[in-house]
Amino acid sequence: MRTSNPFSNREVREVLEGCRQGLKNEIDGFDKNYILNVSLHDLAEHLISKYKLDVPILQEDQKQVISEGEVVREIPDYGEIRQVKMQSITMAIPFIGDPNLFGIRPSSFYSSWWLLDKPWVTNYTYHLQRQMANTKL
Repeated sequence: MRTSNPFSNREVREVLEGCRQGLKNEIDGFDKNYILNVSLHDLAEHLISKYKLDVPILQEDQKQVISEGEVVREIPDYGEIRQVKMQSITMAIPFIGDPNLFGIRPSSFYSSWWLLDKPWVTNYTYHLQRQMANTKL
């Protein structure tokens, strides 16, 4: 089970550059006779299936609230620790697509992960993975 914060692994430009470079290297590695004799349709299908990104699509109409309640979090505040009451909601949202893409960070973003801790992230990924396992692609 993944325990890192969502959208915090590799940046999207790194992922896209990796796909672009992999595609270029594969095409550059083809023998000239192979290119002349292969079905362009079959070759295109192969390359698309290998290098496309299967972006997750949330099925928001099927979301379920697993639990909700009030929690108290300790938040660092200028050298002191403050206890802050927060609303905690754990949801399961089914989706189709590649769950690994939830780890990709957008090119520009605002991060407030200080509100999150590992148990929240673990619950988040557990429910996403459990729903993914039950979703047929």
